[in-house]
Amino acid sequence: AQGFPVPRVVQVPDPADAARKKMMDATVIDTVVRMYFTKHPDPSTGILFPAKPRVTPERIPELMKLYPGGYFEPTLTEGFDKYLAAIDSLSKSQADEVAKWRAAVDARHGRNQPAVQPTPAVAAAAANGPVAVAAKTGTA
Repeated sequence: AQGFPVPRVVQVPDPADAARKKMMDATVIDTVVRMYFTKHPDPSTGILFPAKPRVTPERIPELMKLYPGGYFEPTLTEGFDKYLAAIDSLSKSQADEVAKWRAAVDARHGRNQPAVQPTPAVAAAAANGPVAVAAKTGTA
């Protein structure tokens, strides 16, 4: 997060007016905080700060539509919670697509298919347990 000073002009009572009826302009400095999720230069050093979004690359354009500029400005009532909700939503839709892709690949390769039932002879042999194989010794 980075804070940026933003000047704002407000009306205040003039201190030179003893009756405090006269108003004057005064400049106050508010701090606007930006929370970046993309690489951005540090304002004091100019060095790139390596921020990154927590979504897959396919979802970055959708995230940038929600938060143009690669940042959001939190307030006292909302901000980070909405960003996390957006990340969760984008990640969930990506997980659904990955699950569909995985199911298609598994079907193409015959994985996750019902097992082939063994013939009765193979099933009977398997029921008797492992079969010992006698080793041939080299004695003549």
